[in-house]
Amino acid sequence: MYRSRGDEYYNKGFAHMSEPFIDYICVVRLMFNNAYLFQSLKLLKTELFAKFTRSLGYYEESLRNIIARNVNFILALTLGCFLY
Repeated sequence: MYRSRGDEYYNKGFAHMSEPFIDYICVVRLMFNNAYLFQSLKLLKTELFAKFTRSLGYYEESLRNIIARNVNFILALTLGCFLY
């Protein structure tokens, strides 16, 4: 068993937690204490969200193109379903 990074947490009432969880707490604390890292994570989240919305826009545009090319078929299929 090791207590390299978690010694301070054992003294603060975290002794019931497993050691990997205590290491996770330390890592999270380091991440949020470091403002530069937090800002870069925020930027990464924004960039990933922008990429996701761009890809959604691409798929929406391609779906519009498919519907526009096959509008007669879609209308005939819909009308056929209602008439049947």
